[in-house]
Amino acid sequence: MNRVTRRDLLTLAIVLFAAALVRLGEPGIVEFKHDEAWLTRLAREFAAGGALPLTGMPSSVGVPNPPTSVYVMAVPFAVTSDPVVATMFVAALNVAGVGLLWLLAFRYLSPNVALVAGLAYAISPWAALYSRKIWAQDLLAPFLLTALLLGLLGFREGKRRAQVLFLPVFLFALQIHFAAWALLPVLLWLLWTGRKRLWWPGLAASLALGVIALLPYAAGLSQTLQEDPNRLANAVGRSEHVAITGDAAITLARFATGLGLENEIAPDNPAALLAVVPSQPQLWSLLGVLALAGFGAVWMPRYRPLAPLVALWIGVPLLAFSITWTEVFPHYFIAVIPALCLCTGIAVDWIMRHLPRQPLVQTVMLTGFAAILLSQFIWWRGLLRYVSSNETEGFGTPLAQIMPVRDALLRYENIVVLASDARIDYSQEPAVWTALLGGERCVVSTDGAALIPLPQGRFATLITPGIEIGTARSLYGDGVPVSFYDYTKPGYALLEYDQPPQLGDDLTPIAPARFANEVELTGYRVSSDGIQMHWRLPEARETQYQMFIHLLDASGERLTQQDGPFLDSRTWCAGTGLLTRTGIDVPADAATLRVGFYTLRGDQFMNADLLDEAGNPAAPWLDLPLETESEPS
Repeated sequence: MNRVTRRDLLTLAIVLFAAALVRLGEPGIVEFKHDEAWLTRLAREFAAGGALPLTGMPSSVGVPNPPTSVYVMAVPFAVTSDPVVATMFVAALNVAGVGLLWLLAFRYLSPNVALVAGLAYAISPWAALYSRKIWAQDLLAPFLLTALLLGLLGFREGKRRAQVLFLPVFLFALQIHFAAWALLPVLLWLLWTGRKRLWWPGLAASLALGVIALLPYAAGLSQTLQEDPNRLANAVGRSEHVAITGDAAITLARFATGLGLENEIAPDNPAALLAVVPSQPQLWSLLGVLALAGFGAVWMPRYRPLAPLVALWIGVPLLAFSITWTEVFPHYFIAVIPALCLCTGIAVDWIMRHLPRQPLVQTVMLTGFAAILLSQFIWWRGLLRYVSSNETEGFGTPLAQIMPVRDALLRYENIVVLASDARIDYSQEPAVWTALLGGERCVVSTDGAALIPLPQGRFATLITPGIEIGTARSLYGDGVPVSFYDYTKPGYALLEYDQPPQLGDDLTPIAPARFANEVELTGYRVSSDGIQMHWRLPEARETQYQMFIHLLDASGERLTQQDGPFLDSRTWCAGTGLLTRTGIDVPADAATLRVGFYTLRGDQFMNADLLDEAGNPAAPWLDLPLETESEPS
């Protein structure tokens, strides 16, 4: 093993400085879209004293992710609600990850490999992109590198404490994203290579801690499958056919060279980005050649002890995702980027050892390599400037340009977000603002059509990009425009209202009818335009409800019905009103309006019963006559 000298500490400082410059510079120029907002909301709720999360964000395959990323992101949100600080926390973890790669290469290969691999990882544009935002995948690399170091210390060097810590840290890291489970063979190789140095009591303790690391998600997944037994079967059924493609290999080639990032950032118009910030494909392709050469050189005697690790680290994900049993995304390979940089370091080290032992030759070699990395650093800085002034489909609106809007909205206790789609599960703007303001403020979203929130007291309406300001004025009146933003994009507007909205005054009032979900109906009207109802909301909750409406004739026969989503229960605020508008043809002989709620648990529909004055279930729904005002039945 190599001993660390003062010179080595200096090279480590250079590597960490480069990593910090790339990751911590311009912390506000990061993505903050639906996924970032979702993780922010979960982490803030947990940090504020919420229950221990058993699952994380929904995944693209339909199975909920493990909650480990929520636990990690709860750390900065326990200190501050500022998402910029949280992004710097993620960036700092990844700066440490660069240092961990340096240490791994230094300890088990050579100082030259450590320097080159560390600098390549520090500057890599793809590594930089996936190391700066509030996103589960951006947490993977530092935890994986920690686990690999523990594994090598424990099973290659026989250090007992490392053997105890390895399994829980490794299993914790693998839970950050499903794609990381492709690296499970690394665990088997470490155990096999260290079989003569195993400390059995430590291994038993490590196994016990590993089980503990898996327990929350095991409980969460079990709960999910109890509610929806077909969830896993449906996820597997999404694979229509299995084929072999080159997508995984292309992604690894891009990661090794730094090329192709424009397609991720600006998939709608990558040429426009490159016209302003041109890359250097001929120069950067040399990095790919070095990585490929290093993957071959790792089998030479000097590097061979780590050859199986490098082969598994790169080869297993490549093979696993070359078989298209699921759609392949670039972020599936985030954990492989350090291994590619390690191969680059091995190649440069091997070349330098076989060059003439002359300082000039070696200096030219290192200078050329440094020039490639410098060009990538300059390109990365240009990319940040580009996305800060140009809206792109992949990057979206940088967090720094959202924060002034957030600061303005923090002056209000009640906020209505007007967006084209009000569902926080599927729509970016409601998800973003619920995450940035929820918990501190009452934030509800509407598309201005079927569900109209009616806040109590003073409130503000946020008009999001793509929505006309006239839509807000048609709902709540003119309002007072609030200036909060010095830029021309992304097109937010803010109207302030001193009084609660006066909507629903023309409805027929009734004594509040309370349902088991604690929602109360206080008035209604049925006309040729459809059905309007006025509701009073309770505190937020996780269970989602659908509202159903039936129109019955005088004999109680159903004439027509309509089911539809109610306001997302995670955005309910106690005392807030809600006006629902249901466009439904009302038959001339309709005599009774029947309304109620239900929720879906697995394959079962469960009604939220109407309650009596004592709070006991009175009926599965509420019946209201259409001719006269009525007390609830």
